[in-house]
Amino acid sequence: MIESAHPGFDVDDFEAFRLDGYDELELTPRARQIAGGLADFLPSDRERALRIVTESLDERIEGDELSGMAGFTYLPHVIFVAEHGLDHFETAIAAQYELTTRFTAEFSIRPYLERHRAKTLDRLHTWARDPNAHVRRLVSEGARPRLP
Repeated sequence: MIESAHPGFDVDDFEAFRLDGYDELELTPRARQIAGGLADFLPSDRERALRIVTESLDERIEGDELSGMAGFTYLPHVIFVAEHGLDHFETAIAAQYELTTRFTAEFSIRPYLERHRAKTLDRLHTWARDPNAHVRRLVSEGARPRLP
C-alpha cells in the first residue's frame, strides 16, 4: 500500500527489517512494529510521511457497513499518525479523518485531545455532523476518556 503512494519505498528492506520476530507477537505489538518500520522507512519529513500514509489508503467504507477484521490492516497507519503526527496538526487530523472512514481512529485521536485540546474538540464538533457514520462514531468513541 505504501509503495503505491511512495514508489521509492523499499518494500524488501522494510519487510526484512520489521518482520523479524513478527510471528511471535500479538496483534497490537505487530501493528506497533510495522508502525515503527513506517517511521524508519518513510521520509523523515513527517508531514510528507503523513501525506504518503494517507495517499496509500484503499477505498472508504460507505454507509454504516462493517469491514470485519479487514480494517485492522490500518492499525499500523493509525499508530503511526498518533505517534508521529502531533507536530503537524492539520495534515495529521486529515489522516485521522481518512483512516476512520476505513477502520477507526478512536485510539489515535486521544493524543491530539491531550496536546491540541481546543483545536481537536473544534474539529470533533464539526465531525459530529459529518454524513459518514464512521466519522461520527470517532467523535463519540474517541472523545471518551476511558474505554471499557
